[in-house]
Amino acid sequence: MYDIFVSYSRENKKEVQKIVNFLLEKKFRIWWDPEILPGTKFDEEIQNALASSKCIVVIWSSSSINSRWVKEEADYGQEQDILIPILIEDVKPPIGFGRIQAANLINWTSDKEDSNIETLVKSISKVVNNTKIDLPNNESSNIKNNIEDKQKKQWLIAAVIIPILLAILSPLLTFIITQLNQKEKFIIVNSILKPDSTLQIKADNNKSNQKKYLNIYFAGCSFPKKGIPVDPGTDGMQIWHFRLKDFLTKEMLKGTQDLQVGFPGGKRSEKFYIKFVENRQTTRDSFDKIKDNNFPPKVSIVSEKRTVQKQAIKNSKYKSGDTFKENLTGMEFVWIPGGCYTMGCGDWAHDYYFYCEEYEKPPHEVCIDGFWMGKTEVTQGEWKSIMNNNPASNSSGSDYPVENITWHEAKIYIDKLNKNNLEGSYRLPTEAEWEYACRSGGMSQNFSGGDKIKDFAWYNVNSKNKSHIVAHQEKSSNGLNLFDMSGNVQEWCEDSFKSNVYSNVKYREVNPVFIERDNKNKVVRGGSWCYSEKQSRCTARFGLPSIKRSIDIGFRVVKSEK
Repeated sequence: MYDIFVSYSRENKKEVQKIVNFLLEKKFRIWWDPEILPGTKFDEEIQNALASSKCIVVIWSSSSINSRWVKEEADYGQEQDILIPILIEDVKPPIGFGRIQAANLINWTSDKEDSNIETLVKSISKVVNNTKIDLPNNESSNIKNNIEDKQKKQWLIAAVIIPILLAILSPLLTFIITQLNQKEKFIIVNSILKPDSTLQIKADNNKSNQKKYLNIYFAGCSFPKKGIPVDPGTDGMQIWHFRLKDFLTKEMLKGTQDLQVGFPGGKRSEKFYIKFVENRQTTRDSFDKIKDNNFPPKVSIVSEKRTVQKQAIKNSKYKSGDTFKENLTGMEFVWIPGGCYTMGCGDWAHDYYFYCEEYEKPPHEVCIDGFWMGKTEVTQGEWKSIMNNNPASNSSGSDYPVENITWHEAKIYIDKLNKNNLEGSYRLPTEAEWEYACRSGGMSQNFSGGDKIKDFAWYNVNSKNKSHIVAHQEKSSNGLNLFDMSGNVQEWCEDSFKSNVYSNVKYREVNPVFIERDNKNKVVRGGSWCYSEKQSRCTARFGLPSIKRSIDIGFRVVKSEK
């Protein structure tokens, strides 16, 4: 049994060692992973240590907030109500953990008299039910006697009241238990699925199930499009698990939930089993044992193919990497090759999937013709070369993005740009084009260029509350050589904003654009210097009035191929 389980990122081992040493001096029994012996199974050791610890201490830093394992361990501590977070860097805890006050040890220098470390010790002591506060002998004795007296009174009251309550509540409890037993939990499946099929799982409305897990056992090399692999297996079986409190949706609580299942190559049918479990498990059952559990073979399989005719994409003489400069402004454009991709937030988002909002769903396939896109957001210098003014709030230089403009002003700028060019055809990007380009041509990227936002974006953690020079040397471009599509300033799109537009079948086509004449709200994308990590994802979408101006809203220009 341990008093404390310490969860942290290995990049912070040196800082964490100091905290652990201090807590050891306070006589706490501590588990942290340097204690894992050679030859020990890592995941089993961690699972056992978590289960046998009275308190989970999580060390939040810029690296640990992005660690799936640290977040899972923190989630366990939060579920058990034994989580105590510590900040060693000036970061915001991940979504879902910000409500718990964290001990601030950002500037702690091993000072044993520091008030923050003393508060931390008291908090941990309270959780492990051992205050570790030295009291005078007589005061300690008085406290002990008072506790014993209270306990005696509580036992006497309980001895009188409990029989009375049982007599009153017994019929009601019997009725409730009967109803619960009659309810159908998640149907456990024993069935053959065909390629490109959708498994439909029924569920009851029992909220206690939301903290449980669903284990999926797959035969062969099939795989689900949602979930985390627990055990890849060496004998043709794979195990995946789903945390139900994240997996459940409003539709599921109404009765059903679709679980997408796919197969490599789409040719073979595969057998798999689903098992409902109390906790995430890494142990594996044999197929014989699974079959002996009498899983009811009840499953509803719905064939669902949402495809677009890829041959509808125009052929182009240009290729990825081609560039050109517009003569009047010097604005640089890069060629975005056409293609098809799954638009919207889907299972490909992995650890970020549970950030997805309903208006980013459902994921759906669209196809895009090739087009030219501005390498950067329109700068203040490029704006002034046509408009002869500078509305930007942060007017630090001509290479900073222009902001503080409305959607209509962006359209006026583009109209004037077209009048000064014989070819014309400059415009705002459609929302589908914007996301396709942001994700480096529809790749599985949460941020424009990859999954580590700090490498590509200026956002609320690193921006110092201001916009920055476009294509800054500290930030990388994405796979199409585009800069700042995540962060810096938000970008207007051509489309009208509607929260459920992705459910519109007509939107799932080649070069989709949604224009609603009476809709005054326009799409903005990309997040900004004052937006969070969640709000700066490639699939995050927002709607703002077209007359809205803000110090973090700009735009980017695209050009159709003639």
